[in-house]
Amino acid sequence: MFSFNLKLALLGLLSASATVTVGGCSSGRAAREEDEVETVVTLADLPPAARATIEREAMGHAITEVEREEQGGRITYSADTMIDGKPYDIEVTEAGVLLTKELEEEDSEDGSAQSSDSAR
Repeated sequence: MFSFNLKLALLGLLSASATVTVGGCSSGRAAREEDEVETVVTLADLPPAARATIEREAMGHAITEVEREEQGGRITYSADTMIDGKPYDIEVTEAGVLLTKELEEEDSEDGSAQSSDSAR
């Protein structure tokens, strides 16, 4: 009977330990997401490969805003443009790899743009 109670106690201890570990991981992930730093930059500030990809994906349309985003040591660039009257967000790496090109839908209540996940 003692070994049965000991097994139950150990099982409870392992369950509590797993809960703390999982909780710790998720809070660490949330902290990393909060560490994102966004800075408005110009196209001239971008590495040549990133700039070339953004310009190619904008298809000759004006770039209205460019942001440098750093999260967890990873740097990406996000550019806003209008293509055929529709707002797009283009995200690339420093090396010019296209990460996303999203059509942003306008919210009917306040007119602000929201990205569509269909392009991801």
